[in-house]
Amino acid sequence: MIDGRTQLEPGESKTHVCLAASVCAVALSFAFAGAAQSQTVQAGTVAGKPPAPAAAAAAPASRLDDILARHTLRVCTTGDYKPYSFLRPDGQFEGVNIDLAESLAKSLGAKTKYVKTSWSNLMNDFIAKCDIAVGGVSTTLERQKRAFFTAPYMEDGKTPIVRCDDVDKYQTVAQIDQPSVRTIVNPGGTNASRSSSSRTRS
Repeated sequence: MIDGRTQLEPGESKTHVCLAASVCAVALSFAFAGAAQSQTVQAGTVAGKPPAPAAAAAAPASRLDDILARHTLRVCTTGDYKPYSFLRPDGQFEGVNIDLAESLAKSLGAKTKYVKTSWSNLMNDFIAKCDIAVGGVSTTLERQKRAFFTAPYMEDGKTPIVRCDDVDKYQTVAQIDQPSVRTIVNPGGTNASRSSSSRTRS
């Protein structure tokens, strides 16, 4: 089947099939229109009077409608990625993206409700529990398959972090990627995948 239509015959193009289907549809519509008018005339009513239009189906409520109705903007964030999102010891979130989320909620007449998540479970929590997700979330194809992204408002790269005492010791990825070096990485996000592709020995 091709788009619900009969398979192409050998040597026949898809354009021909679509065109044939369109012509058949037009012919059938004319035939049905003529039959309906004949039946109406026989019934003694005004000939050719079009039937009453069917009631349009109600449009489903949007996510924005939901936020406005509950007066709450649910925000997923990991809280472990300064300066974008950080969970303080007192249980409050802070950061550039937190400020943006607060500003968005205020413009909607809503309050924020933060949902602590992890990079490995970010998308699942976002789909199930949140309206937006913030905190330095990189755009990837797999994430785009499940969610819409805003236009980027900041771009940066991946940067290894070392102790201050070891700055001179680790100036390149090659210096870090040594069997004697122990590295740690936050699992589940793009930092983890980039780290795995850059290291083979550490």
